[in-house]
Amino acid sequence: MLELSEEESLSPEHLDSQVQKAQDQLLQLKRQQDQIEKQKRELEELSRKQEELERGRAEMSDKLTRSLVVLEREAYDAQKRLEQLRGMRESFGQHLELIEAIDPKSWNPADLHKELSRALSTVDGARVEFGQQRSRL
Repeated sequence: MLELSEEESLSPEHLDSQVQKAQDQLLQLKRQQDQIEKQKRELEELSRKQEELERGRAEMSDKLTRSLVVLEREAYDAQKRLEQLRGMRESFGQHLELIEAIDPKSWNPADLHKELSRALSTVDGARVEFGQQRSRL
């Protein structure tokens, strides 16, 4: 509260000066209030962004970790499947070579029965292998 002596209160210049001083103080306080409110908004925004960062990090860390587990499992399964396919390809290739190597024209007529049985056994072996592996294709 502004206290004035009787002499001061009678002087219009002094009153005008006091009013101006009070207005200047109000203006300065208003500027300080505006600055504090601006700082408050900035701090609230920083806090919001930090919370968003933490939520995002936690979410993506969880998703990426789970995805890596799935990818590891898929890679393992794919590797097993690839090994299986390579084994099938090798087996089919061997059977094909054996079948293509059958040459009835080169057989000795005296051994025809034995050669024919051996050739049929080769074809049957390929047929059995193909039947077993076909379900895996």
